Amino acid sequence: MNAITRPEFETDDRVARQMRMCRDLAELGMALAQAAAKKALADFAALAEPPAASAAPAETAPDYTQLFIRLSANVRQIMLLEARLDAGEAPPRPRAARAPADPRRDIIRQALDFAIGNRPDRATVSRAAWDLLDRKLAADPNCETRPAAIIHSILDPMGINVSIAKMPSALRDALTGKRP
Repeated sequence: MNAITRPEFETDDRVARQMRMCRDLAELGMALAQAAAKKALADFAALAEPPAASAAPAETAPDYTQLFIRLSANVRQIMLLEARLDAGEAPPRPRAARAPADPRRDIIRQALDFAIGNRPDRATVSRAAWDLLDRKLAADPNCETRPAAIIHSILDPMGINVSIAKMPSALRDALTGKRP
């Protein structure tokens, strides 16, 4: 089974039912989003009016702008799912649980950022370095490679000379394992 073909047990009735449900959810979500938008616009208009002198303190009202943003995002997701079903694609599978974060990742990223500095191509180089970092950390799940070795293996092929000794002391100590 691939993403394009439907499993044999999935009938046209089931797909039709899913499509109806998506349409219903999209319509309900859109109605709620429109109601939230009207409330948000009314709240915005009320801000322009001076408060009445005898007005009682207002209770905390829900933030209709945030509600509208969340609802409209949900409606867009439903519409994408509906389009995928209509095209015969299988719905996306839930993502597998991520592996626990590598304890070296944050400090190595800080060191990479320091070493890359303010180059004109900083954004591109940083993205490439971070991508390589993620791959190298995934390949070393037992944390056997020293952070300094990982940094050099990323930056040396890019032609970026790095000296751990020239990094700020807190960063240098974290990379070498020294405690302050």
